Amino acid sequence: MHTASKLLAAAWAGVLATVAGHYAGVSALSPYATAILTYGTLTSPLPVLGGVTALYGLVALAASSSRKKVLNAQVLRDKPGLVNDPPALARERRRLRQQLELQRREAKVLRRQNKAGRRVRHQVKKETKFARKRDAIEARRMQLRRRQGIGP
Repeated sequence: MHTASKLLAAAWAGVLATVAGHYAGVSALSPYATAILTYGTLTSPLPVLGGVTALYGLVALAASSSRKKVLNAQVLRDKPGLVNDPPALARERRRLRQQLELQRREAKVLRRQNKAGRRVRHQVKKETKFARKRDAIEARRMQLRRRQGIGP
């Protein structure tokens, strides 16, 4: 579910909860329910929320139909004989959608593996750098001890 869908669902749940609470007798919700249910203008809360929901629904419908058209075009490009067989076209469209989803998931796994490999290489590089510094410090310490005659 997209974020916009979640926000609209939460807004409608809030509206319904407020109105239901008002009708259930919760006095604290009375002013809010009155404000929600006042249809004085087109800019009152409920018509605005309804308009936004309707526009979002239309946009989602247009997007899904355009995705369907693109998938149909891809299927018909590969199998032009399915143009007069809607059930077979739907099956092929579903198969293509599943194939594309599988490719997307594989790409996501590959990106994660590459990222993990970069992290490991970075960690190894860091450890190597610290080991070289530690060896240089130890060599310097040994050199100073020899100069001062302290011993090895």
